[in-house]
Amino acid sequence: MQYSIVNYKTVKENSDFRIDAEYYHPIYLVIHEKIKSKNNVLFFSKIKKISSGKNLPQIDNGKYKFIRTQNIRPILIDDSGMSETDNVNNLKLLKKGDMLFVRVGEGVGNSSIVTENYSKNAFSDNILKLEIKEINPFFCSVFFNSTIGQTYFKRVFKGTARSLISQENFKDIFIPVFNDFFQNLIQSLIEKSQEFIEKSKSLYSQAEQLLLSELELLNWKPKHELAFVKNFSATRQAERFDAEYFQPKYEEIMESVRKYKDVFDELGNLVQIKKSIEPGSEAYQENGIPFVRVSNLSKFELSDNNQQFISEKLYDELKIYQPNVFCN
Repeated sequence: MQYSIVNYKTVKENSDFRIDAEYYHPIYLVIHEKIKSKNNVLFFSKIKKISSGKNLPQIDNGKYKFIRTQNIRPILIDDSGMSETDNVNNLKLLKKGDMLFVRVGEGVGNSSIVTENYSKNAFSDNILKLEIKEINPFFCSVFFNSTIGQTYFKRVFKGTARSLISQENFKDIFIPVFNDFFQNLIQSLIEKSQEFIEKSKSLYSQAEQLLLSELELLNWKPKHELAFVKNFSATRQAERFDAEYFQPKYEEIMESVRKYKDVFDELGNLVQIKKSIEPGSEAYQENGIPFVRVSNLSKFELSDNNQQFISEKLYDELKIYQPNVFCN
């Protein structure tokens, strides 16, 4: 059994007069005391302004990117599935160095730093924007995304069924303070990381354009047909009866592949498919071996979005499903 003995004087020090046992969990107290023993500062004193975004209409080809909770990832913003908007009204747009926190629901407490490529854009009403003063916000972002920072921040979460954070949550958080050289080094590494990500997307786009050009699909636009005719024999051959499967747009793509000037083959003849298993939520734990789920898959990479972990023992049973690095 774990327990903490806390003086009433200590209880009075927190701004919300928290008396629940969870707030005084031993791990929280250890982290708090460790930070207080070093050069530190009350994070709230370094916040110039806290504001939330707006629930804006989402459109295609809008003037502004619209950052939602699912785009808030550790340190850097993820543009997977990012929306766009035009009607920002009087909403103050983001600027480089703003810190963004998911304030409610799944992913509450997740945070990202706004780099130059996401400045002058809009953000959701489920996100808190923090403008930082007198300390490097990039350094602050790394702290809140570190194992220590995330654990420490969870201490001040409110709500049971649905956790949420507000500006009150930042009043009792202390962060360590390192010299300017160290903080600026952190910022330069983050910005360099963002540059590499943008370069990788550019290279991916070039590869995609090259592939489509080879298949003579470079300027092809898919068209969803409301009605079309298929023979019953086609449904028997495909062993599918749903209309979506037989959309003409899919057949157009297949025709381009079939008439490719060199050669083509079916995917089933080129790869071996191995299906893993889902161990169930009861098998997940706070640390251990990372377990990749559907939510960890994105267009470009495996992400650590809502990462779950399994035990070493379970890993030994499932490691036959472990993916391998492809070597050409």
